Amino acid sequence: MGTDCAGIEAPTQALWDLEIPFRHCFSSDTDEHVKAMIDANFRPETFFKDATTRDTNKVPSVDLYIAGFPCQPFSVAGKRQGFDDEKGRGNVVHHVIDYLTLKKPKMFILENVKGFTTINEGHEMREVVTALKHIKVDGSNRSGLAENQHFVTHRVLNTKVHGIPQSRSRWFCV
Repeated sequence: MGTDCAGIEAPTQALWDLEIPFRHCFSSDTDEHVKAMIDANFRPETFFKDATTRDTNKVPSVDLYIAGFPCQPFSVAGKRQGFDDEKGRGNVVHHVIDYLTLKKPKMFILENVKGFTTINEGHEMREVVTALKHIKVDGSNRSGLAENQHFVTHRVLNTKVHGIPQSRSRWFCV
């Protein structure tokens, strides 16, 4: 398993809580305080300071890839600049897609705010989902899909519906 834009490593904690065995191959986050917390609590084999500047060829391949790319460009709490975010955060998702395209993990989970689905009338979300569906994967035709194509599904889920004591709508793509 590898994570980009790892934040507090909720996916790693979830796998531990579910007692699913895994190897935490890599993690990344640009915040130095987040890095210190990850190093102290989760100890990935490799830590990358910035997913946008690393050499993707040198990033380990994993079976499960999880990324929660920056939400500020898409959030109603931010300026909603989308891909054109003045700080460059709106384009981090393209580096996520680059990793998926090059390393071809068996499964991925992407997460962002609900606003990602509505900003610019959903243009950014549709662009990302289309790119994900066009990533070629190894293997044979599965479940009636086009040859070498991921099955990609996405929706907004609210944490309160899943037993979390807060109402927080998030976009997930698997």
